[in-house]
Amino acid sequence: MVEDVVLIFKDLHEQLAVAPSSTSYNKLITYCCDSFKVHVALDIVDHMCEVGLALSIEMLHSILRASEESFEFHLCETRTWFPPYARPNP
Repeated sequence: MVEDVVLIFKDLHEQLAVAPSSTSYNKLITYCCDSFKVHVALDIVDHMCEVGLALSIEMLHSILRASEESFEFHLCETRTWFPPYARPNP
């Protein structure tokens, strides 16, 4: 499951005492979006923002595409890091 992969990702970084890079997070977000686990991808983005990593426009598009294809527009409406012009209109 996607959630298991995210947990393993976090555990490995904690065990190795290394901070994940934007590239690592981007690959994880892509995996979540490809699996239509938009809520998990958004949680990862929230964490990225908390630690000061930037979200690429490609990842934003990936999340919007997955939310459109899975009909989960409501997940993106309340996220403050989405620029107003990118927030989906259900």
